[in-house]
Amino acid sequence: MPFGCFDSSHNRLGADDFVFAFSLVYAFADRTNANPVIDSVTFAGSPIDPAAGITVDTCTQASIDNCPTTPLDTIVPASSQEQDPSNKDVNGRVLNEEIWVDMYLTDGKLKHDVTILYDPASGRVPNTATDYTAPQTSGDHMLWVVVHDNRGGANWMQIPVHAR
Repeated sequence: MPFGCFDSSHNRLGADDFVFAFSLVYAFADRTNANPVIDSVTFAGSPIDPAAGITVDTCTQASIDNCPTTPLDTIVPASSQEQDPSNKDVNGRVLNEEIWVDMYLTDGKLKHDVTILYDPASGRVPNTATDYTAPQTSGDHMLWVVVHDNRGGANWMQIPVHAR
């Protein structure tokens, strides 16, 4: 390659120290894309205060698969689902964006860590809550909720989990 990568001490890095890649990025003067909005994340049906987080009892079962679960859901308003001009059905009708949520935990378990929230053709998907299982160890943990749309929009929320 006609260039090199160097560390902070100006030593040239080898081929195992970096990856050369490129990506096509398109910009359209007549198209906009707002990031999806997270109205709330709910735990057992109640909105979570993202600053306070949630407090859970640790799972005392030998296997986390035998622990009780609590529904965890992400609420995104319908206004977040925009039309996607590049996505058309077989009749040429412009469809909407697909919106989904990825969830990440430092401890505990989720039945589904990825859930579709909005379908391009049918809109809001019903029953999007997933089963959350508390950690088996006490302490402070973290939950990240990342909402995406299929045109590169994203929004995220970080929620502390206090296991006692």
